[in-house]
Amino acid sequence: LLVEGLKDVRFYRNVVDATRCNITPTDGKRTALGALNLLRKSGTPGILVVLDQDFSLLNGQPYADPDIVVTDAHDLEGTLLCPAVVDRVLIESDLDPGILGPDLIDRLLGAALPLGYLRWVSEKHGLSLSFKDLDFGRFIRMDVTTDRPRLVGSVLQTNEHCRLSQTDLENLVQTLTDPAHDQLAVCCGHDLSAILALAITRATNRQITGPMIERNLRLAYDVNQFAGTRLYVSIRDWEARNHPFMVLK
Repeated sequence: LLVEGLKDVRFYRNVVDATRCNITPTDGKRTALGALNLLRKSGTPGILVVLDQDFSLLNGQPYADPDIVVTDAHDLEGTLLCPAVVDRVLIESDLDPGILGPDLIDRLLGAALPLGYLRWVSEKHGLSLSFKDLDFGRFIRMDVTTDRPRLVGSVLQTNEHCRLSQTDLENLVQTLTDPAHDQLAVCCGHDLSAILALAITRATNRQITGPMIERNLRLAYDVNQFAGTRLYVSIRDWEARNHPFMVLK
């Protein structure tokens, strides 16, 4: 089983039968696809690749390869985001599960959505925008909503090479925005985790980071829920087509 990174390995170890399947991190999607091609050329059987969905389905370019399966959401972190898991993360932070509101996940998605569209705009138009050094506190309000102009301004400030004006970039985002889009396909799990981390930091006055939330999401996720995902079904389908190779427990 080829996965994109070490963090993926940490999750899939919980659902993969280690006696019948080896998990190998590949340092990114491009490397994973390259490894699959090399292994095929060498005649190695029984290779399955799990990739983040990213914007592939939204771009109308789903993977048609029978040895590639993708996450239900934009990425693994988004796939793990569900009410029971978020409640456990809040409890681990010494917070009542309802303290941030009963609609927390909807607000997290709504807050991450503009940033997800910015990422998509960057990919579609070859802008090569970096989102690594964003200060989420500059544009995420106390009620877990996003100040869109401040978001776009923050992105431009950390990407001095971008020649677009703030108005131009906002217009590109608006053109791409469609309420029919699946929010979980648009929103990046790292952004969702960073916003949740900020909300918990503000509620507890303790510094919580996005990577800490991602770790807690993996730990809090009930692996029995995995059987209800499309990814689980895709892997089982692959097993049925590739007997005697097995992946899942």
